[in-house]
Amino acid sequence: MLRWWPAVGPALLAALLSARTLLGEGLAPAIGLSVAGVLVGVAIVAPRREWWTAPLLLIGPISLIASPAGTELSFNLSRPGDAGWFWLTVAIAASVGLCLAAALAVVVDHPAARRGASVVALVGAVGFALALTAVDPQPDLGRDLTSAERAAAPTVQLVNFAYGLPESALVVDVDGTARLTAHMVNDSDLPHTFTIDELGLDVYVPAGRATYVDVAVERSGPFEVLCTIGDHRSLGMVTTVG
Repeated sequence: MLRWWPAVGPALLAALLSARTLLGEGLAPAIGLSVAGVLVGVAIVAPRREWWTAPLLLIGPISLIASPAGTELSFNLSRPGDAGWFWLTVAIAASVGLCLAAALAVVVDHPAARRGASVVALVGAVGFALALTAVDPQPDLGRDLTSAERAAAPTVQLVNFAYGLPESALVVDVDGTARLTAHMVNDSDLPHTFTIDELGLDVYVPAGRATYVDVAVERSGPFEVLCTIGDHRSLGMVTTVG
């Protein structure tokens, strides 16, 4: 068993990435399954414990940090109430920790390094999760809304490539303070943002997901809203809200 434990991290990460790819909109199947296939190959060679396997064990962590998947993982970690996605992301972080521990054990080929693998895996998992939320924070801006306030929040549809705005105003006066409150729903197969540069507001919504926003603003609109992902703005994903 000791010989094969380095394969656990990449194998688990491959399984989780495949599950995420097939669960619904989000990661493009061609990309998600291709990376998962590479990780399966890494899992096969990982038990060899030769020096060249160490960088291979870092393919999974690097691909997650460098790709848009990192933004989605940060989004999930900031919303523990969305239990399914939150725990899937925790499992991904755990598998990343196992990959890091296996890579270190290859570089530092010493019994002590192998015995401390569980500690390294835990530290790696926590460090990976903290890095995601620190480098690309996706805070839950609607976490303080009550159930009644959520039910009353106007819904903004994020589609390819436009915003479906409600008839009611998004910016309203609440006890003398202008507030922007909305339920952002993305039913498309691509991630989108609801970005207002004037307010420093940049709300990312993964494909097939939703989130609430409730923020105080210094003044009422109108404000230009745009999607900052890729060429979505040039494709027409820009509008004005007041």
